[in-house]
Order: sequence, then C-alpha cells, then structure tokens
Amino acid sequence: MSHAISLSEMVGRVPLKDQVFVGEVFASAEANYDDEAQEVVVTLDGHVSPEDPRNPMQHLRPDWLPSKETVRVHADVHERSDIAHYVFHSWVRRVTEALPRLA
Repeated sequence: MSHAISLSEMVGRVPLKDQVFVGEVFASAEANYDDEAQEVVVTLDGHVSPEDPRNPMQHLRPDWLPSKETVRVHADVHERSDIAHYVFHSWVRRVTEALPRLA
C-alpha cells in the first residue's frame, strides 16, 4: 500500500471541564492507495485538543464525535488525492454537524 495523503482541519471549539478550558475540535484523515485492490483507503477520525498547552488533558474523544471509520473507494491511482479530499470534506461536514450546540 502506498501512502497518499494526510489531512487535518480544526472545525470548531467547545468548552471543556465546566467551561474553564476551551478545546479545539479536529477532523482528520489518513489516505492510502491499495495497488492490489485498486482502491483508496481513507481512515477518518476526530478528536478534541485543549487550546491551552498548559492544560494537562490529552486528545479527547467525546461521545458526540462520530466514530472512527474507514472508507474504501475503487479508483485509479491518479485519482487518489482527489478522492481523499472529497471523502475528507464529507467527514469534516459530519464532524462539524456533530458539534454540541451551546445555549
């Protein structure tokens, strides 16, 4: 399998620990091309990181974030980057829509 692309985007901010800290919500994707199967394999994930580096919390995976998933798309090797970006942008929309609505 050959490496195609890594993508990450901060999609929002949420309060952490009784709103004392702020966390940045990230969507990420790791895409590879499987030469044998002729498909792009995109692993999608997300996490929340504290905005303040002095905050001791590591990456968090709150229940409201969509579960990590893997998407496989049959494609020519020359299409791998475009497909990875398309799948990632769909994932960014899902993660953004999952953000908790603040009152």
